[in-house]
Amino acid sequence: MRDIIRIIFIFIYILMMMTSLMPITILSQNISFELKDVSFTNSAGYTEVYPGSNNARLRIYVLYTGSDKISSVSACLINVPSGFQPLNRCSGSNNMNNTFQQIVSPGDMLYFSYVLDISKNVAPGPYSMGLNITYTVTSTNAVGSYMLYFAVMISQYPSLNLSIKDAYLSPISYPGTTSSTLYIIVENDGNSDISSGEAKIFLPQGFVAADNIISLPSIPRGSRATLMLQNIGVEPWISPGIYQYYINIDALATTSDGVSYEATQILTGYVQVNPSPSINLEIISMGWSSPLAPIDTLNAEYRIILRNKDLSTINNVVAILSLPECMSSLNNSRTVIYTLTNPVSPGSLFEIDFSNIKIFSQCLLNTYFSNLTLNIYANLKGSEFYTTVSYMIPMVITN
Repeated sequence: MRDIIRIIFIFIYILMMMTSLMPITILSQNISFELKDVSFTNSAGYTEVYPGSNNARLRIYVLYTGSDKISSVSACLINVPSGFQPLNRCSGSNNMNNTFQQIVSPGDMLYFSYVLDISKNVAPGPYSMGLNITYTVTSTNAVGSYMLYFAVMISQYPSLNLSIKDAYLSPISYPGTTSSTLYIIVENDGNSDISSGEAKIFLPQGFVAADNIISLPSIPRGSRATLMLQNIGVEPWISPGIYQYYINIDALATTSDGVSYEATQILTGYVQVNPSPSINLEIISMGWSSPLAPIDTLNAEYRIILRNKDLSTINNVVAILSLPECMSSLNNSRTVIYTLTNPVSPGSLFEIDFSNIKIFSQCLLNTYFSNLTLNIYANLKGSEFYTTVSYMIPMVITN
């Protein structure tokens, strides 16, 4: 019997010793934490975290406001939203010196650090989750926990923010220019890099292009690129002035942390059509091809020789001579027309012959002044243009 009592006492003693060594889980009124700040940044260190961001950094700063010293402080994320994938769900306590803090005293600032992947299916907006902080009270060896709740923001993808810095036609375009290139210098002022895409350019009426779609080059944020739309023609009837065009941008963009997404933007630009330049010609000689132009002649010919004193090359000339009332063409028109189709280079001579002019008996032996109009299609430094030159031509009637 005495042995049995001894065994019972030994068992009770062992049980008491084990109980004294086991931590007691408590929720002490002397233990509390205050949420001070939440830092949620992408892997590049920017404050915007997007759908599809990987390795996003989450830091939660808390102030220990309890009155007892505690140790072995750690915190685990709970109620994590769908689409948020923590690479570490729990974190030890770190002090502001970025070292692990074993003993935490009242007034100490701590932070807990996590890395998360965000699914592309997560919609932009605010999301809340919980933080379960566990600790051990050093004076009693009691274990407790404390709950905090916080919110993080998933950002919208950055909008495209291209701006047109300059735009011009080269070579310089005039009414009638057939092949010019529109150069558009754009700058990426947005918060994402443009990887690729296409731009569809809508030109104003009177501008003709074989194709209005061009590929976008890579345009990193803060940099510029030149877009080129080639083989643009300007109709001859276009008036000189400033014309508006539109660009539809469809781009594949990349955020600061490498998330790719599609985005669009519409740009408005302006381009100038210049007035056609004048052309410098010199009349070398003019007059009837025969020494005399007698009355009642049916096939008189009036010849004008000119020199191209301009820098432009003359492609062709349509010359129109308005005849006096006592003259006409063979078809009884008061105008005669001559067309020159051979190019005339700068400094060269060219000849205009108005033939088959009828001189009626009503004509007096006199000098008649007639209007000569030259409709010229020329080329200056690769830009075609139309221009008109007029003269008053003396037509002398003699016997």
